[in-house]
Amino acid sequence: MPNPKIFCSVPWTNFHMYWDGSFGMCCYEKLKPYDETFSEQYNIKNMSVSHWFQSHIMKSKRIEILGDTELKECKGCYTEEKFGYESKRNKENLKTVIFNDRLEKSYNQSHWYDRFESAKNYIDQSPPIDWHVDLGNECNLACKMCNPNASSKIAAQYKKWNILDKNYPNWTNDPVSFKNFISSVDNLKIHRLHFMGGEPLINKKFREIIDHLIKTNRKELSVSFVSNGTEVDLELIEKLNFFRSFDIEISIESINDNNHYIRQGCNTEKLKSNILQLQRIKTDNSNIILRTVPQLLSINTYHNLVLWAWENKLPIQGIPLKSPSYLAINILPEDLKTLFISNLEVALNTIRNSTSQQLKQLTTGRDVSRIDQLLTNECESLIKFLKEPEPADVTSQRKKLAEWLFKWDKVYNLNPFEIYPEYTEFLQKIEYGKV
Repeated sequence: MPNPKIFCSVPWTNFHMYWDGSFGMCCYEKLKPYDETFSEQYNIKNMSVSHWFQSHIMKSKRIEILGDTELKECKGCYTEEKFGYESKRNKENLKTVIFNDRLEKSYNQSHWYDRFESAKNYIDQSPPIDWHVDLGNECNLACKMCNPNASSKIAAQYKKWNILDKNYPNWTNDPVSFKNFISSVDNLKIHRLHFMGGEPLINKKFREIIDHLIKTNRKELSVSFVSNGTEVDLELIEKLNFFRSFDIEISIESINDNNHYIRQGCNTEKLKSNILQLQRIKTDNSNIILRTVPQLLSINTYHNLVLWAWENKLPIQGIPLKSPSYLAINILPEDLKTLFISNLEVALNTIRNSTSQQLKQLTTGRDVSRIDQLLTNECESLIKFLKEPEPADVTSQRKKLAEWLFKWDKVYNLNPFEIYPEYTEFLQKIEYGKV
């Protein structure tokens, strides 16, 4: 029987493709399931999705995840579960009707049981049905927690700083890679296609993919994508109604000024307006979801975002920041952590006192019918993050924080003392602006 703290259905059901066309096991993985030097080999340019799924690497990972040893690639899920988040592992197991707290019974009764067990004998598996595709790094924002492989703006700035160690080619710009991707899509049964960037709405190939799916009558698909919300494409939204369902996940960190401090180049008021417009025009087969990365720079106003989301019936799918570690919540001083816990408790109690629902049910980040449960879970989990002790290297992390904030703030002419008045003493202590 698999270990309930380790088992995950993802290696059977999911497929991940990175910005450069290289393959992965899961969109949550902390590192690829092979050495980076093999990224050219395990790539849509040189290998089909089917061949990757039946590769020695994937077969080995399926066997590993049936065992008792934690996978290094899966550290992100283990961390989220520690703090009470509904991890990717939890959500994907639910899709195969597996409950981690009742694994023995649900595993044996799952309709995927035979496929799980056959992996022990190194048997080929049915192709993945849930695809997570990074379209490349074309993006019009330079978010402080992001990196060059997901933002062309950051890549360009890194070049100016002379710290870019390699180029970041997008697989969508390579004709062979794009042709091979379309061929894999056409030849395989897929339930869901999820796209990320960069920013999908400025990637011309994204619309080309959508048009191809419509032309080939792939009505059975669920389609979703993550956008920074800087534009609303009504023509595209009309097209997405063709599919069985579609979700638009909008990246936002705050409804206050620190949102555009974090998401550099964003107009926060315009973003909020766009989100509410999308919420108004959404159909029965679609969802608008707020996608957040809770971190040191957003936790001070996160309670305001939670209440705004609650008032507008918008679910939040939070993925707490783990990298870069100098932006993690746990390097904040204790007095600020205590203040932010108090703020989240106010939001938590506001929701609890205004609902008649029983707030102890299983739910997921897309379950709009249980918005109260979703948002109380979000608050409770972040309170746990705020109670986490400082890391052993907190001094060096704070030094790096001061360096990188100042470096970016000079580019975008931002002043953290105006945006984060409660951080004044903290920023002065870590010598922001003096490094």
